[in-house]
Amino acid sequence: MPNEFFCHRLAEMDVIGERSLKEISEELGVSTPTVQKMRETDAYRKVFDKAKRESERAVQSRLRESTVLTKTKLATYANEAVDIVMELARNADKDSVRLGAACEILDRDGRFAKVSRLMNVQQGSDGAPMLPEDTAAEILDALKRSKPTTESVQ
Repeated sequence: MPNEFFCHRLAEMDVIGERSLKEISEELGVSTPTVQKMRETDAYRKVFDKAKRESERAVQSRLRESTVLTKTKLATYANEAVDIVMELARNADKDSVRLGAACEILDRDGRFAKVSRLMNVQQGSDGAPMLPEDTAAEILDALKRSKPTTESVQ
C-alpha cells in the first residue's frame, strides 16, 4: 500500500494536471512505474476523487464570486450607460446613431417586443439599424418632443 503522503501529493498534482509522469515521479522521488501503480490503488482513487470534488467546489465558488462582482459593476454603471444612450438618442449628429440608440432604449424597456424584430429592421452599411422611413421619422420626432426626466432618490 502506498504511503498516504504520496497519495495526497500525487492526487494534488493530478488534479492540477500540469505535470508529466516523469516530472511527478521526480518530484515525489519515486520511479514512474511506482507512480503508475499508486494511481491504480483504492487509496489513491479515494484521495483523488476527494481532491477533485474540492477543486470543483473551489472553481464554482470563484465563479459565484465573479458573478456577484460582475452584477455589482453592472448595477453601478447601468444608470450612466442609460444616460449615455439617451444622450446619443437625443443629440447625435447622425440619424442612424440616434435611431440605433432609440431602438436600444425601446428594446430594453420591457413593455414592447424587440423593436428590431417587430419592425423587421435591416442593417445599413455602417451596421446601424435601418427602419422604414416613416417609422424612423416617427421615433425621431417622439424623441425630439420628449423631455429629460429626473428621478429624485429618497
